[in-house]
Amino acid sequence: MQKAQEAKCSVTCLVPCAVLHVCCLEAGFLSKSLVENVGNVCIEF
Repeated sequence: MQKAQEAKCSVTCLVPCAVLHVCCLEAGFLSKSLVENVGNVCIEF
């Protein structure tokens, strides 16, 4: 989060949130099978 602040990310930036989720997944805090069942997530503007 400190790096996101240093990079002056906006409050709506999805990158810091995505990085934290990947870290949680790799650390075993999130079930990989649960993530695989969700499939692709798409954000359209």
